[in-house]
Amino acid sequence: MADTIAKVNTLGSAINNWAKIGAVIIFIIGGAYVTFYQIQTNTSANARQDTEVKDILEMMQREFQIMSERSDKRYKRAMTEADELQGNQIRLWKEVTTLKIELAFIKGRQYEQDKLK
Repeated sequence: MADTIAKVNTLGSAINNWAKIGAVIIFIIGGAYVTFYQIQTNTSANARQDTEVKDILEMMQREFQIMSERSDKRYKRAMTEADELQGNQIRLWKEVTTLKIELAFIKGRQYEQDKLK
């Protein structure tokens, strides 16, 4: 009977040891699966974030381009208006100068006529 108890005890120890080994293997495989799943999730999240960042950068670039085009249009319009104003200023200056000369002649004639009286 002692022999049977020793065999059962040995068998129980073997089952206990194999159960521990099996549990460790299951934990290792489970940990590896969880790690693999987390890596895949992070990779897909990173890829999604990369496309979002790329889309945002493209949108910002388009906005900057539109803003610069608007700014260029404003600048060209302002320069055209400034050129027109400068042309008007030159034309008006010539007219004023001509009117001053004519006024001087008119005043000169009046001065001469006043002297004669």
